[in-house]
Amino acid sequence: MMAKHKVLIVDDFPDVADSLAELLSFFGHEVRCAYDGGQALTVVTEFEPDVVILDINMPVADGYQVARALRLTYDGRQFLIAMTGASSRETWAKLKKPALTCTWSNLWPWMR
Repeated sequence: MMAKHKVLIVDDFPDVADSLAELLSFFGHEVRCAYDGGQALTVVTEFEPDVVILDINMPVADGYQVARALRLTYDGRQFLIAMTGASSRETWAKLKKPALTCTWSNLWPWMR
């Protein structure tokens, strides 16, 4: 049986966040959404997620800023996953700096 987790999804496109939340909820996880980086930091303190899935390019506070704040405040307790539609080498190199646990591209082949 798969472990159930508390997951926070952060994306400034509500359709993306809500769709992913629906999928993860289907598999039994407890899920919350935030639609910008500032809101994410508020939700983290209330919800205390095990996993945070962060879009990188967002208003208020971007994914890099949120990841750094979470690492400083919570000492690495959350599993941080960055998702981005950016495909440059610079973006992928920068993703390693805020100590993200892993990354994934939300660019699908038919969207390129």
